[in-house]
Amino acid sequence: MYFILAGDDNQARVCARIKNLDRDEWKRLGSDQDVRGRSFKGDTVLLFGSYRDRHMFQWGEWVTQAKKHGAVVEEVVDGRMR
Repeated sequence: MYFILAGDDNQARVCARIKNLDRDEWKRLGSDQDVRGRSFKGDTVLLFGSYRDRHMFQWGEWVTQAKKHGAVVEEVVDGRMR
């Protein structure tokens, strides 16, 4: 399973398209509840979009939690987003 940490649902869909993921292969992470207590062992968390800029500290905490619980973290870049 892929989890996408993105600024909104639209950005998550764009990220999924870039990675060629079908809708049933990914889920957007959008809250503390989505991240805390979840085991990410063997899962990949994709980082994408404006979330990094607007919510830098919360985003950083979520990334730390995901890594702590076994996630592989990958940043997805789309030049059109900047």
